[in-house]
Amino acid sequence: MAEKSKVILAYSGGLDTTVIIPWLKENYDYDVIAVCVNLGQGDDWDKIKQRALDTGAAECIVEDVREEYIRDYVFPAVKANAIYEDRYLLGTSTARPLIGKVLVKYARQKKVIDSLDVLYMTRVQKERFINEDDYVRLKDSYILTADKLEGGAGELAKAQGG
Repeated sequence: MAEKSKVILAYSGGLDTTVIIPWLKENYDYDVIAVCVNLGQGDDWDKIKQRALDTGAAECIVEDVREEYIRDYVFPAVKANAIYEDRYLLGTSTARPLIGKVLVKYARQKKVIDSLDVLYMTRVQKERFINEDDYVRLKDSYILTADKLEGGAGELAKAQGG
């Protein structure tokens, strides 16, 4: 019997990521590996982990990256006075690269990457943005694995006029 395909899910424990677990199982027959990234949100990780398992995740991993996040992402952003449009401190956006790094780590470890081109896709709700431009820039964001980017970097540079 062939091994089931696996997918890494960036799991927050919220409604969207919770209902997608059984949907991925029912529609694609995936073993869902939920990955939670503890950036210091103060969530009850035991409850969140149990929720993922109760809704059908094959596994749920909680990665504590608080120290790395502060040291390598928050402090440099503060030192750079990283403010968007002279109004907004860059908060959530500083965490996205680290979340992607954690997802890639587990995708490699669990041997998920070999068969995927896209590891993680964000679903962005238009209502969360102050203006249409911010929404348009992020609505179809993808985090590609380093392996996949390496082969396509030349084509991407050509497409962007580089």
